[in-house]
Amino acid sequence: MGDIFTTAGGALYVWNGQGGNEFGGRVKIGEGWSGFGKPVSGDFNGDGRSDLAAIKDHEVLTLWTGRGGNEFNAAVPVGGGWGAFGDSLTSVGDVNGDGRDDIAAVKSGSMLYVWNGRGNGEFGAGVPVGGGWGAYGKPVGGDFNGDGRGDLAAIKDGETLYIWNGQGGNEFGGAVRVGGGWSTYALLMSLGDVNGDGRGDIAAVKDRSTLYVWNGRGGNEFGQAVRIGAGWADYL
Repeated sequence: MGDIFTTAGGALYVWNGQGGNEFGGRVKIGEGWSGFGKPVSGDFNGDGRSDLAAIKDHEVLTLWTGRGGNEFNAAVPVGGGWGAFGDSLTSVGDVNGDGRDDIAAVKSGSMLYVWNGRGNGEFGAGVPVGGGWGAYGKPVGGDFNGDGRGDLAAIKDGETLYIWNGQGGNEFGGAVRVGGGWSTYALLMSLGDVNGDGRGDIAAVKDRSTLYVWNGRGGNEFGQAVRIGAGWADYL
């Protein structure tokens, strides 16, 4: 089930998904996260467990391999040179079709890059995918059309949600408009499958307070917003 992570306030917290759009209580994983950007989750070493990746001091990509049970191994620096990518790091699933999880980020607010996972906690060199991302918020990854390939979603001009479907080989189809009305939402998240139907879902925080989930239907469509709960202002 999809979980929620945050490092707001300098500590790592997780809310574990329980199915049916429900989450367990907040679990504190550890302190010492004030120097890191928001972590993203994926299986980056190929052991079937969820790992975390984040950028330290706006420069160094760092990886924590998961042990299961909300526990992680010590931080491992993967590589530097991430200063131009800001807070745009995202986990995109498998976008080149090799069965390994990949990551992506937007350089200088314009060019999208993908780093293909090698399955051992390492990544290949950045591959430029395409420009024109200046009007979009931070992209999030997931399988939104149900074809097993990693897709991207992002909000344009703070208002309209778009999806780009992965085609394999680090390529994506054209932008697909999903719908407007996103101006009051912050922190778009891809949570995996949080209602247990096998489809990828998304979430966001409305008016800097209330968490909502949209359950994926496949085919780039989502159900109505489901209110999860308030009190998220401290975690943005």
